[in-house]
Amino acid sequence: MINSRGVQAVFASFTLLFLLLATTLSAWGATSAEATASLSQAEFSVDDSSHLTLTVHDMSNPQVELPAVDGLSFVPRGQSFHTQWINGRSSKSVALVYEIRSGQPGTYTIPAMVIRDKKQEAKTSPLQLTVTAARSANSSGQQLPPSAPRTTRLGSGEADQIAFIRLGNLEKEYYPGEVVPFTIKAYFREGIRASLNSLPQLVSEGFIMEQVNNQPHQQREIVANLAYTVLSWQTSLSPIKQGQQSLTVELDATLLLPQQRRRHPSSFGGSMFDDSFFDDFFSRYQKKPVHITSPEIELAIISLPKEGRPKDFSGAVGNFELEVSATPTELELGEPITLSMTVSGRGGFDNMESPKLTDSNGWKTYPASEKLTTGPDGQAVKSFEQAVVPKKGDITAIPPMRLSYFDPQDKKYKTLTSEAIPLAIKGKAEPSPPPPTQPAEVKAEQPVLAAVEQDSETPFPTLSPLRAEEGTPVQSIEPLYKKIWFQVALLTCLALLALVAFVRLRRNHRSRHPDRVRRKLMKEQLQKSLRRIEEARHSSDERQVLTCCREALQQQFGLLWDRPPSAITIGDLSNTAGDNSPLISIMNTIDDGLYGDHTPDKEEMAAMESTLAEELA
Repeated sequence: MINSRGVQAVFASFTLLFLLLATTLSAWGATSAEATASLSQAEFSVDDSSHLTLTVHDMSNPQVELPAVDGLSFVPRGQSFHTQWINGRSSKSVALVYEIRSGQPGTYTIPAMVIRDKKQEAKTSPLQLTVTAARSANSSGQQLPPSAPRTTRLGSGEADQIAFIRLGNLEKEYYPGEVVPFTIKAYFREGIRASLNSLPQLVSEGFIMEQVNNQPHQQREIVANLAYTVLSWQTSLSPIKQGQQSLTVELDATLLLPQQRRRHPSSFGGSMFDDSFFDDFFSRYQKKPVHITSPEIELAIISLPKEGRPKDFSGAVGNFELEVSATPTELELGEPITLSMTVSGRGGFDNMESPKLTDSNGWKTYPASEKLTTGPDGQAVKSFEQAVVPKKGDITAIPPMRLSYFDPQDKKYKTLTSEAIPLAIKGKAEPSPPPPTQPAEVKAEQPVLAAVEQDSETPFPTLSPLRAEEGTPVQSIEPLYKKIWFQVALLTCLALLALVAFVRLRRNHRSRHPDRVRRKLMKEQLQKSLRRIEEARHSSDERQVLTCCREALQQQFGLLWDRPPSAITIGDLSNTAGDNSPLISIMNTIDDGLYGDHTPDKEEMAAMESTLAEELA
């Protein structure tokens, strides 16, 4: 039985547990909206601009009250959403970006801004900024403030372009098989929206390029006193031909160019809407597909030197390290040993062969297996496993392993040599057994039968005497495989087996047919896309609905045409489906909602979702 003290202890434990649980749940569910304001640069000239970023946490649909500051104009530049999970709790934030312009130098104060939704509100801190007079080009030697983006110069022919490509980190001479770090930068004039239709592609017969990342690094640079958005990729090149080789990099993109709003004269001498400030609110955008090509670069690929080339050099070019281990190190004579060799570093691993024993006398070696693992920045690891067997009992160590390669930095051949690995061989080779002696010939005068008859007097109590019994006589003994019924049964089984194998092969072949696989993927992807659209529509996120509709269109036609979804444009749909297709109308509605000034209402959203599902199905 439980006494009163035990009951009280149990009750106190449950009470404490309940209080802890209530405290945890209240802390879990308690969220308060927070808002912060920041400037991309607190000081800029009248011919430049700064970006104001308002970051709002834990607010579903924030509405901003922009202050009225004399001499400053605020131009909306979009928003982005971010969700983060910390210790099982989700935190949502929205970043609202505005471009600040000013036509008069001076010091300005942006007062605190109130951001609210239906349930709560948050307030930012005041900000101060300084607007200076128009500054000249970088040749004047004026130093930019620390917060300003770094400045570069326009090259030949770049001044007339709104988008161009630059290639960096390249020298004049390289060796075949060398891994060359390579930087690609795509510049887009700030204020012009752009979407990539393809990743950078290398055009060259003398080089191969490592696959670039589909998420480039993005930054902002000032080039010849103009602001550019820069996308950069870090990759590597490998020369494959000798002689003078040229290379260029190409990129396909679609630019959204703002069109100026037409201003109508007024009988009152002008209107407040004639100000250029309102062009960003009422302007429309024109799509312009562009093909950007970098300047052609000439590089010299020189052959590897013959002087000092080791005999075991297999073509590895780079800088490497070698590690060798063996198991077991205590063994019987004739037992195999597994050598594990790891070559790590940066360079060309394709022509690299397994390290060799410096002294192979007394060893039996087998071909080595290899495995290559690539890492970031051209780093890689190539692992070898090789079986070796000692043939002599007096071997006390595995000889060092040797690997030769060419170092392009020092421009000479180098050899890596591992340490000898001690061995303990327990046994020695056993002598071969002597050949068996031939039994003596039985004399003809003493046949075996006579010997048996002589020993017949010895009693065998456990054996029955031999008896000859007459059985049923047969005409002949015919093998089973010659019988007709057996042959018919065997052929029938083989025919059924062949039929089953044919049906299974045909079914597997049809299931792996590209058209069937593509249709299956399209059907599955369409269901996922429709569910995402439905979820976004229920959450009243119009922008997310439009984005999901656009991704559904691009993914379906990307699978249909075997092309990257991001490369599908409205021009491709128009050429295939025609200008009167409902898909073209849906695509225009999506672009107007994402980049224009028209956002569809709920009825238009529902109708567009229904039409999209019907057309894609």
